Amino acid sequence: MNRAALALLLLLGPPAWASSSSGTGEMLSEVERVPPAVIFVIDLSSAMDEACDGGAVGDTGDTGVTSSTSCLQDTVAAIQQVARHFDFASFGVVGTRSDANDDTYYPIVPVGSSYAELSAALSSLTTWGTDTRNLAEVIESLSEDYLQSTNTDDGVDDDGDGFTGDWSESPIGYSCSQTHLIVLTRDRPVDDEQVSFTYASASNSTAGEVACDSAGLTSPDVECYYDNVVSHVYNTDMSSLSDTQRVIVHTISLGVSSGSIAESLFDNASTNTTGRSEEHTSELQSPCNLVCRLLLEKK
Repeated sequence: MNRAALALLLLLGPPAWASSSSGTGEMLSEVERVPPAVIFVIDLSSAMDEACDGGAVGDTGDTGVTSSTSCLQDTVAAIQQVARHFDFASFGVVGTRSDANDDTYYPIVPVGSSYAELSAALSSLTTWGTDTRNLAEVIESLSEDYLQSTNTDDGVDDDGDGFTGDWSESPIGYSCSQTHLIVLTRDRPVDDEQVSFTYASASNSTAGEVACDSAGLTSPDVECYYDNVVSHVYNTDMSSLSDTQRVIVHTISLGVSSGSIAESLFDNASTNTTGRSEEHTSELQSPCNLVCRLLLEKK
């Protein structure tokens, strides 16, 4: 088995099993497997046009190894590789927005779509050419507008957009559903200040919250709400089904400097989810290796 596929297997474990439960809306007539939903959140800022170590494409950069591809190209290749070789999970992909005033996620591929649909959509993906990196807004928008939808995926392209999955249908269909967001980003959020009070005030951290604005660390917080939003979706029930349908966010930081605001923010996001959201400022040279390292450490 491909290493990336094995890594994802170790993260998610075996598929959850569910049996029929009359009167709950969970329409399983026999004991069946429930695939975990994995949504990749891609930073589409202009920084992703650089190599993942921060150097220009074609330069040796900090690693001493020449990069012939951008960080976005490496990220797309990593997602395609994982989705191709690990088919018991349901994958989706969203991105950050180009406009500082847009506080929603950019829809790329809804959960439940086929590998062919996912691969085709990713093959033409480009950055916006702007600095905006609205990570917290994306996660809040995913939670409010997608994951908490009262309609569940029926495996039919109801909206006619060419994808088997639909953005109007939540991927959380059963009480034992597992939902993971894997955020791949080059740096801390930018233009990420339009977060609601409920999400912005959530925290489980006993340490001081990371607060920043565009210039650096500051108080009150302006655009370092990422750790709070991660805490909110981890501790909030996303559906009316039995049990708690929480969302686990895994952060993969690509070339982030040690001691930076980004490193502190992503580390605090991990603390806010009792250590289940990992961040890496890894020396490894590709997003695929970073995904593998993150997922293997979940074993």
